[in-house]
Amino acid sequence: MPYLPLELLLNVVHSPELSGHDLRQLRAVNRTFHNLVCRDAFRKVAVTATVKSANGLLNILGTPAISTYVQEIESQEDMPPIGDDQDPAGVRAGMKQGGPQDWSELQSIMASAYSLLHQAPALHSIVFRFSPIFKEDARDYDDFEPSDELQLHWAMLGAIANNPIPLPALRSLALHNMLPFPGDTDDDDIYDTKPFAKIVGALHHLHICALGEELAEDAYHQDPLQNFWEQVLLRLLEPAKELRSLHIGSNIWVGAMPPLEFTLLAYPRLESLCLDGVLFDGQLPVVGTEDFVARHGKTLRRLELVGCAITHGFQIPERFWSMIWRRYEQELELLSELIVEFHREDPDSVRESPRTEPLLRYCVFLDGQGFIPDFVDVPGEEEDTAALSSLQAVVAGRRAATSSASTE
Repeated sequence: MPYLPLELLLNVVHSPELSGHDLRQLRAVNRTFHNLVCRDAFRKVAVTATVKSANGLLNILGTPAISTYVQEIESQEDMPPIGDDQDPAGVRAGMKQGGPQDWSELQSIMASAYSLLHQAPALHSIVFRFSPIFKEDARDYDDFEPSDELQLHWAMLGAIANNPIPLPALRSLALHNMLPFPGDTDDDDIYDTKPFAKIVGALHHLHICALGEELAEDAYHQDPLQNFWEQVLLRLLEPAKELRSLHIGSNIWVGAMPPLEFTLLAYPRLESLCLDGVLFDGQLPVVGTEDFVARHGKTLRRLELVGCAITHGFQIPERFWSMIWRRYEQELELLSELIVEFHREDPDSVRESPRTEPLLRYCVFLDGQGFIPDFVDVPGEEEDTAALSSLQAVVAGRRAATSSASTE
């Protein structure tokens, strides 16, 4: 093997068809391949919610000759949906191999592994993909019994938040399906630490998507959910002054109740913003979400609004989407990419119809139910589509001009 031309060896090890697992297998062939593939084999480390995978991460981070190559870590809690016929292997009950005691072992190993992140000096990106299934009883903290998944959540993030040794290269953090419980009482907050504030303060890219209990009665008045959006998230976001991109989202409508105090947030270098399921206020004075977006008009180049709506009680709104689109056309001076996706009332029926409506652009609040879509036409919304088209045309013109200038 050492006598093969280096170009041929490089063609083999740089093949796009080789996965990280393939590279690590290739690394074990001989010293030549070890030296050629080691950097690429451990550049990105994928972790799953198994004891074996957790031990693998612990070994990688605990071996300086390998951990120096780690640049990205992605952890995925890959659990099937709950249901008698959807979990035939009993995965959620106690992992693929073994029983419930595996959870405790898994949490311990994961905590040990994530406490060693400082031994990966080139680490610049961490992605957590937690389970998309919300299992907690979110009504209050009385007799609160966290699920195994939530305790795993705390173990990994708590290890990061409480490690006093800095992560100087970390610039990107993504928290998918984050559970809105920072601790097992309303006084606990694993994110309220100086090390975690330093991490967030150095980030350029932050993605937070927090789960809520969609079908719970009176879900919007649940104490932990209120506490997370009113206090915990703001405290988490406040130090992030270096952000270039920010994603805030949830599987339930948020931003009004539970509230998110956008007036306290500003990021002087923000270029990309995605709001997913965040409400705009339809009443005056104009504060909150609408102003938060406009506040970044001098820097924002990309805006994505997914499943957002205007909440207006049972009154005619004082703010319509048309007003917001016209404002953004004037104030978002650098915007060259715009994505707007409204939820549909019934996607199946819409596909069978030539109409592209109804889109759920407005909503109302009902006690005991939370926010529900306004399924009837709102007087005054007839100008919304034309105003959005005008904004889209302006954005497309800027994008074309930028592209043309870059090719000259």
